[in-house]
Amino acid sequence: MRYAILIFVLIQTNVFANTHHFSYKLSDSLNLNFKLFDFTPQENTTQKYPLIIFLHGKGECGQDNKKQMHHLNNWLPDSLKLSKYNCYLLAPQIPVNYTWSYYNKHEQILSFTDSCPLVQQILLQVTDSIINQFNIDVNRIYLMGISMGAFGITDIVCRNPTKFAAAIAISGGGAPTGVNQHIQTIFWLMHGKKDATVGLRHTLNFYHKISQNNPNKHILTIYENTNHAAWIKGFKEKELLSWLFSVKRQ
Repeated sequence: MRYAILIFVLIQTNVFANTHHFSYKLSDSLNLNFKLFDFTPQENTTQKYPLIIFLHGKGECGQDNKKQMHHLNNWLPDSLKLSKYNCYLLAPQIPVNYTWSYYNKHEQILSFTDSCPLVQQILLQVTDSIINQFNIDVNRIYLMGISMGAFGITDIVCRNPTKFAAAIAISGGGAPTGVNQHIQTIFWLMHGKKDATVGLRHTLNFYHKISQNNPNKHILTIYENTNHAAWIKGFKEKELLSWLFSVKRQ
């Protein structure tokens, strides 16, 4: 209940139009920040709507509760406003030197650890609290992330194999040893073939492993002549949002 009470108080006192700002205190000087965007009809209080959770990359870490939207600002909010897709969008921001998951991109094959970072644990608690306080469709909770955030997404799904309906992971990867037969989340994985920052092998290894359990369900897109910033092309995929919102938890 600690997290639920915290969110309720902060949301009620920090509402700006359709955006809610709140934070969780990690230490005396550091916060785990959140933005919650409400793209649902304000007059409808009974229908349930999807929730998208976006995890930013390393370059967007900070304390301003703004930078996590850097790569989304010119795409997702406007796309949601112009489209028929009503939903909630949760965009957390972690401090510098924090990470969504424990990973070493220099490994040939990523390792899966028994423990996960505190920020990931808090994110899941916050997500549950939002589900309890807003009209969220629990069968349509989606994950989206880039680079470090993409590593976080695969890690979260491995630890919570039945919680999320679909996930979009760009320029990241996952630990094959973390994949188990209970995973129900459907993935769309994207990566640049010329990515010199995060090796393409990390996405390929994860894709091949999850496809063993659920063949022909996941999507893999490799962009030729593209470096680490594959999300620039990924966000322009015409079917991205229609695919995402079509998936329901099994």
